[in-house]
Amino acid sequence: MSITVVFFILLTIMLGAFAWFRSYIKKHTGGAALLEEINEEVNRLLLRIDETTNRDITLIEERERQLKNILLETERKIYILREEFGELNKKEKEREVKIAEEKLKAENNTAEKAEEVLVFPFAKEKKETPVPVPQPVSVKIRELANSGFTAEVIASKLGISISEAELALALINRK
Repeated sequence: MSITVVFFILLTIMLGAFAWFRSYIKKHTGGAALLEEINEEVNRLLLRIDETTNRDITLIEERERQLKNILLETERKIYILREEFGELNKKEKEREVKIAEEKLKAENNTAEKAEEVLVFPFAKEKKETPVPVPQPVSVKIRELANSGFTAEVIASKLGISISEAELALALINRK
């Protein structure tokens, strides 16, 4: 074999390898491949944003339900305090019952079936089971206040908030 034949064979192999590498590079670095990679990345980002948004919305809705339940419980405790101190007359009681029933109906309509809804003790229940009436907190508060306990101690002993204890003490002192 002569040197020219070997040279042409090597030249042919090199040109073939060059053509193959060139087509390979065009295929993997061309505009279509780049656009496909960008589209995949954008779709992954959108999916993560959707997942995060759904999780955040779920957390916000749960917190909203918790706050509504806290508000209902607070209104119930305020009603009980007002009732214990004899500040509600008959018209106010009827109005409070109506408002509570409307709130319960609205809450039942929007809440999920499995969600627990706080029921006011003065609202009409469908089961009509009597609610056990605990010993009035005002009597306990008076006894503890007469014994010289502070609002903080009274609150911890009775399992109520300090604000409730202070309010009750203020009402007792006002009389």
